[in-house]
Amino acid sequence: MEPSIRKRIRDGLAWRMRPVTRYVSRYRPVFIVQNYHRLFRDTLTTDFDEGVFGGISEEYFRRQLAHLARDYDVLSEGEVIDCLGGKGRFPRKALLLTFDDGYKDNYTLAYPVLQGLRLPALFFIPTLPWSTRQLGWWDLIAWCVKKTDRPTVTIDGEARPLGTTAEKAAAITRLLQKFYRLPDAETRDLLETLSRDLDVALPDTDVQSRELMTTAEIREMLDHGMAVGAHTHSHKVLSTLDRQAQDREIGTSKQLLEEGLGVAVRSFAYPVGTAHSFDDGTKKLVRDHGFSLAFSFYSGVNDPAGGIDPYDIRRTFRGHPYAGFLESFREPYTFIHPRQ
Repeated sequence: MEPSIRKRIRDGLAWRMRPVTRYVSRYRPVFIVQNYHRLFRDTLTTDFDEGVFGGISEEYFRRQLAHLARDYDVLSEGEVIDCLGGKGRFPRKALLLTFDDGYKDNYTLAYPVLQGLRLPALFFIPTLPWSTRQLGWWDLIAWCVKKTDRPTVTIDGEARPLGTTAEKAAAITRLLQKFYRLPDAETRDLLETLSRDLDVALPDTDVQSRELMTTAEIREMLDHGMAVGAHTHSHKVLSTLDRQAQDREIGTSKQLLEEGLGVAVRSFAYPVGTAHSFDDGTKKLVRDHGFSLAFSFYSGVNDPAGGIDPYDIRRTFRGHPYAGFLESFREPYTFIHPRQ
């Protein structure tokens, strides 16, 4: 049979199967984890990394959650643990809300919305920023580039222009990509070198601390139905570390959170969370430290009927436009992606 004929037959079958595919998508159980980092109140203005906001304002967040709460059963961390441990069953349309990195607006903006809608959420806290009141490397890279008056920055031997806001944004993206892929030993002096080359002092502790939740704020959220998970100690990409260093990052974060907050920490989120940022050895370390759940962040949804790896639970982020956000949750299995 000619290839063109086979293609026409295949395309015709696919078209005829569309109603069946949509039926399966609509009635097949699904577990989605929607992840956030930061929110802004009305207009996004920051001296730090804009990428972690994802374009999500407080009001847009409220609209999202109101819609999701109508269509999905929003689960707590404990309910997810029970479902994966055989002590319960996932609802047909299950959802978990998570937040990464412990930013202040998680408390000032997201938490009141969650309370108003009576929804639980899980907040992942990297313990070095929390305990030392110092922001993550991604925010400090953005600070240096945004604050500099230098016309260029050299990245991998190439002079990148910094004359416009767009050029600075492109340079920040390139620097973050470089940081992600380098072995840990090669990144230790990156911030100091960048600060010196761009002639920008890193922000003082008070400036950095204002961007982060305090222990008292986290405890208040815990007292009102929220949960806290570990996100390593220093937010290093675990695949750039040897096993011993990975073990320290994972174990230290759990220990410090449990000692500082007085709660059992049962969930872990891999920093960055792409398929290449952790491996089976990393998952074993997480399991050996007594975590019940671990979350990645390379998109896709989780299929309760097909089986869910409790140490590689998919998370996704659906933001703008609102129509696209609605469609992605209406037909969730359109957004399954293989681990690559």
